[in-house]
Amino acid sequence: MMSRNDYAKRIRRLEIFSSLFMIIGTLVTLYLGFGLYALLLILVIYVITQVVNYRLMKKCRCSKCGNVDVFTKHLGFTTGVKEQCPNCHCQLHPDQKMPIKK
Repeated sequence: MMSRNDYAKRIRRLEIFSSLFMIIGTLVTLYLGFGLYALLLILVIYVITQVVNYRLMKKCRCSKCGNVDVFTKHLGFTTGVKEQCPNCHCQLHPDQKMPIKK
């Protein structure tokens, strides 16, 4: 079981990895001349990492209203979890372990 703060750390790492991979991969592809297929492959990998990122965010949604926007952001990256839901103002308890929902 992981807490919302643990998920926020994992989401932040995934966001940083996917952004760096997109930038470095594009620059290497253009510099070495791998072509359009390499750019499309990098784009597909980036989209897959963003889908995984959103699925992790859905695990941390508000238990009362289901709002996914419970993370604090700085410069576009997730930095933590808000203390209460911005939609229903329910307390989120960021350090409390969450049960696994399937």
